Amino acid sequence: MAETMRAAEPAAVVRTDTGPAASHIDWPAIFVGALLATAVSLVLNAFGAAIGLSVVSPFGDDGIGGTATLIAVAIWTIWVLVSSYMAGAYVTGRMRKRAFDASEHESDVRDGVHGLTVWALGVLLTAVVVASATGTVVRSGAQVATAAGSAAVETVAGDSYDYELSRLLRPSDPSSFNESREVIYEDIVPIIQRTVEDGAMTAEDKAYVAQVVSADTGLTQQEAAQRVQQMETAVLQAKQETIEAAETAQTATILSAFVLAAALLISAAGSWWATGVGGNHRDEETVIRWFSHPRR
Repeated sequence: MAETMRAAEPAAVVRTDTGPAASHIDWPAIFVGALLATAVSLVLNAFGAAIGLSVVSPFGDDGIGGTATLIAVAIWTIWVLVSSYMAGAYVTGRMRKRAFDASEHESDVRDGVHGLTVWALGVLLTAVVVASATGTVVRSGAQVATAAGSAAVETVAGDSYDYELSRLLRPSDPSSFNESREVIYEDIVPIIQRTVEDGAMTAEDKAYVAQVVSADTGLTQQEAAQRVQQMETAVLQAKQETIEAAETAQTATILSAFVLAAALLISAAGSWWATGVGGNHRDEETVIRWFSHPRR
């Protein structure tokens, strides 16, 4: 055992790998562990992206739901970070030079500090690799709440509501379809924008739009008023759906940030523990059969 070997040596003996002026930090071993942890994390995240694309479908209710997806992503994130940093920390523990001038407890503490350093360096390396994506997520999470209302207005004014305008101005007789309606569109779109901003269409605007629809489509005034009411209901419902989607995205962003922070803290503790295990295996010269060559 490593402890027995140290006890048999005179206290005055100093090994060549350590000394009074020697650094207690083994940077080459730390860099190896951090690079390994970063590589393993990126590979596992690539697999996770592939798995996510296979279980999430863009078609309606196919695939798993939003809550299930969020839970799956949280579990996967924790598992990836913890396992990758523990792997890198273990390698650092095995590769670090043994401090023969330290007690058993002090050696374990130094191994643990090396594990935390692997974790810190790995986090920095990963942040550099995904800096642009991380910045986009953070900015989106900070702006999503304040942008909900304006996003709804832009959605109403955009191509998504061409159908509502087309249905509003649909003629009673298809043979009398008028192809040049750009002026009418330009006249009605500001009214729709104001309706979305205020949450309701004024009686004056309703009467005016109904007159325009009646004159353009040949409908009666009552039929035109019904179309205007249907259009108002549709655009306000779309606004509410847009706001709810923004709030859902904001909640998901906040939860994702908490999950990431928790996963990083757990992986830091795991790095400390894994480096200690690696250091013990180093001292005891433990043989891992999976990584050893068969002897002839």
